[in-house]
Amino acid sequence: MSWLGDKLTRIKYVRTAIASRADLSLFSRRPDRRTAVGLILVGGGLLLGWPGASLALLLAALLSEPVLAIYVAPSLYVFSWIPYLVGIWIGGQAAMAYLRDFNRWLVRVVVEKGLGGKVPAVESVELEAPDADGEAPAEPSEVGAGSKVRASSPVDGLSRRP
Repeated sequence: MSWLGDKLTRIKYVRTAIASRADLSLFSRRPDRRTAVGLILVGGGLLLGWPGASLALLLAALLSEPVLAIYVAPSLYVFSWIPYLVGIWIGGQAAMAYLRDFNRWLVRVVVEKGLGGKVPAVESVELEAPDADGEAPAEPSEVGAGSKVRASSPVDGLSRRP
């Protein structure tokens, strides 16, 4: 499993999650009602999609009912997009911030567990500071002097992708 962890730590997103020691500190604050409803809808849409379609396929195989595989499984997947997209719309940027932090934390935890708790030393990852609008600059030429943040962590020394 170590080879998989080594491959994953070559990905910039994974290196950033490890270097920034991604955690769930955002979840210490209670989200407002609109954000909570958005998160519930997104989670419900995710659970209805692939897991629901997989369950329908499993039932189709166990019950020898091809109708479940032909109509129900694809319908569940397609209709799962409705609560997912409505949840994104209702929750807005706040819900996306919760999901982004959760994904970064999950990536960090999975890679660290996959490596057996031995995280390789990564060279400090340069995190681009967001612009005034909150978005990272698209081009390296747009980044002004002193706008990059050096994240130091116990994962210093990992080689970057060529």
